[in-house]
Amino acid sequence: MDYRANDFKEQIARYQEELLRLQQASHSAEPKDSENDGHFQGNVSQEQNTLVTPIVPIKAPDTAPLQVRVTAAGEAIPIDGALVVISSQNSGELTPEHTRITNNSGLTEPVLLPAIDPSLTQNPDTPFIPIVYTVAVSAPGFYSTRTTDIPLYGGIPTTLPVLLIPLPEFADGSPAQPDFVIPPISL
Repeated sequence: MDYRANDFKEQIARYQEELLRLQQASHSAEPKDSENDGHFQGNVSQEQNTLVTPIVPIKAPDTAPLQVRVTAAGEAIPIDGALVVISSQNSGELTPEHTRITNNSGLTEPVLLPAIDPSLTQNPDTPFIPIVYTVAVSAPGFYSTRTTDIPLYGGIPTTLPVLLIPLPEFADGSPAQPDFVIPPISL
């Protein structure tokens, strides 16, 4: 079996275990009705326990939303149900950060991630540590892809287009199929 397929499966398994652990921990520590959990800005009506003020996303210059759009046939066909794993790159190690599934438009929900402060990129003499991500995408009937070295800049929403290539009719879709690694891109 291809080592990259094993690595990808292990990362997904570890990430799913961590999600389950966090979900269980959040259910055991849920705030009471009178407490504000800090995840939204707004007022809650105590009678109906409903949000009466719209949710306002909190944006910081050191974070940026990343959304992935998965398509085939030259972006003509959106891929529904594709698995998207967003990993951070730390010292050459990939750490899965978020897992998403695409909707019928081929889009994932946006993920708010740590990013480079855009003001640091204005002066070439300013040293900064680049924050880059890897996005791995797989879907039944298609070759898996991995896009590496994706930079994000604080406060700037990014939609990453991923084009999948269908497997040939005679291929069984086993993990031995090669992944396509897309070279680093500049956004």
